[in-house]
Amino acid sequence: LALEIWKATFYGLAYAVEGGDPEIRAFVIGAFGGPSLPKVPVLLDEVLRSLDYGRQTAEIVWERADVPLEWHVPDDPSTDEDDPKRRVKTKANAWVIRQIRGLDPLMTRIVADGMGELVGVATFGADGAIPREKLLHVVHEGEFGSLHGRALTQRAYRPWKYKAKTCLNLVRYLDAKGAPPLI
Repeated sequence: LALEIWKATFYGLAYAVEGGDPEIRAFVIGAFGGPSLPKVPVLLDEVLRSLDYGRQTAEIVWERADVPLEWHVPDDPSTDEDDPKRRVKTKANAWVIRQIRGLDPLMTRIVADGMGELVGVATFGADGAIPREKLLHVVHEGEFGSLHGRALTQRAYRPWKYKAKTCLNLVRYLDAKGAPPLI
């Protein structure tokens, strides 16, 4: 429950693209689906899922599309009054994100080269591997170049296991001595 509450704080934030060249900013907004950035929550789901499993891989499906760009020129005293501040342009045949498809970490296998660099991800039941150019691979606590990471709840497993064994042994002991378990 605490992990879900911690992750929920990221969903309440308002996301915006700021800074940089206005034309590039307009292109990024267009590539993510428009001014409301509808693909950002999907991307955020995949990134935060790495806390649960230690790693998360998502396939990014790209497509070619015409992206309408609209931006406003900042106030500039050298511009003429008749020149409008709004600019409109279409970026033809641009690569945009069509879909972000999350892959189950338990059903994937990381494919690495001899140097430990990510080459792709193979999914069980599919032929071949998805190349890294089409992947979003997020690692939580990936120390020393580990591509597998470590789950946030992994630290709690060992104390939980010892507590469960101790409770089981206590119940067995009290049952053998004829006293009812007090738990």
